[in-house]
Amino acid sequence: MLRAIVGGLCEAGLIGFVIVQVRRKSRRKRDGTGDTDPLFAIRAALANLSAVPVVSSLVAAELSVLYYGLFSWGSKPHVPAGARTFSIHERVGQAALFRVAPIICLLEIAPVHVVLRHWSPALAWAATAISLYCVIWLVGLARAFRLRPVLVGADYLHLRYGLLFQLRVPKGLIACVRAAKAEDKRFAVPRKSEPSVCIELAHAIQAEGPFGIRKQISVVALTPDDEPAFRQALVELMSESNV
Repeated sequence: MLRAIVGGLCEAGLIGFVIVQVRRKSRRKRDGTGDTDPLFAIRAALANLSAVPVVSSLVAAELSVLYYGLFSWGSKPHVPAGARTFSIHERVGQAALFRVAPIICLLEIAPVHVVLRHWSPALAWAATAISLYCVIWLVGLARAFRLRPVLVGADYLHLRYGLLFQLRVPKGLIACVRAAKAEDKRFAVPRKSEPSVCIELAHAIQAEGPFGIRKQISVVALTPDDEPAFRQALVELMSESNV
C-alpha cells in the first residue's frame, strides 16, 4: 500500500513538472519568444529522465496523452506563425470513433463495478481505475487530432495525425502530389483508410508513429477534409521550391 502511495505521488509530481514546463513554453509562444509544440515541450522536459532513450520516449508518449486528455481544455491548436492548417481526421471517421468510445466506456464502468464487487471489491476498484484511465487515453487521442493538424508552412509540410503520426517534409523533397490509387492504401494515414491524395518524396525520410516509433518512408497517402484547399497549398509550396 505504501509503495502504491509513493508511486502515485511520484507520478503526480512528474505530471505536475511536465505541465509547468508546457505552460511556460506556451507563455513564451504568446510573448513571441518561442514557438513550441506541446508534444516537443513534454519531450524536452523528460529528455534527461533516463539514460535509455526508449524509456524517456515511452514516458513522454504517455504523459502527452494525459496532457491532451486532462490539461488541454481551452487550448487552441498548435500553429506556428505563417503556417496554414488542414485536418485529416473527420472524413476517415476514426476521430468520431475515439469520441464515442469514451462514452461507451463510461456507461460500462458502473455495471462492471457492481458485478465484480460480488467477487472482490479490490478487483472491482482496480477495473474501475483501469477503465477511467482508458477513458482519459481515448479523450487525449481524440483531442490531439484537432489540436495537432497538418501544417503547410513557407518552406515545409508537417503531416500530423494527432499523436499517432507525424512527418516533417522540407518543400524541396516533395517530388509529386497525385490522386491516390488502390495500391497506395498500404501507405495510408491512418492505416486501413481510403486515401484520396498521395504524396511522393524525392527520397525516404524518417516518420514517427505512436510511442516515438520511427521508420523511413518515401510515400504517404491521406484523406484531407478540405482536399481542394490542401492540394492548392501543396501546389503553391512546390512552385515556390522551384523558383
